[in-house]
Amino acid sequence: MNTQMKHWRILLAEDSIDDQQLLVHQLSENRPQVEVTVVSTGKDFRRLFIEGAFDCAILDFHLPDYRADALLASMREHVGNTPVLIVSNRRDQDVVVCSIRHGSVDFISKERAALDGDLWPRVQKAVKESRRRSLDRRRTERRTRYLERLAETDTLTQLGNRRYLKRCMDEGRWR
Repeated sequence: MNTQMKHWRILLAEDSIDDQQLLVHQLSENRPQVEVTVVSTGKDFRRLFIEGAFDCAILDFHLPDYRADALLASMREHVGNTPVLIVSNRRDQDVVVCSIRHGSVDFISKERAALDGDLWPRVQKAVKESRRRSLDRRRTERRTRYLERLAETDTLTQLGNRRYLKRCMDEGRWR
């Protein structure tokens, strides 16, 4: 699936102004199609993430009011198909494992994200994977509905069969 799109919306939660500028630069340099929305607290991240349709989110592990693991755990039902990448100055194994365990699709140190140019390829990969999974899920749902219709339809008359009538009765359509 093609990850090139006319407009990319990325939500960045970072409390350090210097790191914000470096990360925004890495994301948007020579990419006019990229719009980066920056927040500095977990509360603002949560509000905008739930309200807006973002292609990707980048979240500092340690924000003034939240740690990324707690924030992601509290937003589990809202994350859906939007990939979340965690950035942090800390590289210890506990932070990485905690990030992935609570719903992040990737972890990257701030140094590599801001200076080495590793951030944009990881964002592209995360979005591509998210879109592929979403497409696969839609295809599976469509196939399942088709097979359900086949299973509930008499092949000769194309009318609902006994299985269809039972489902309708179970759903309370006919009493």
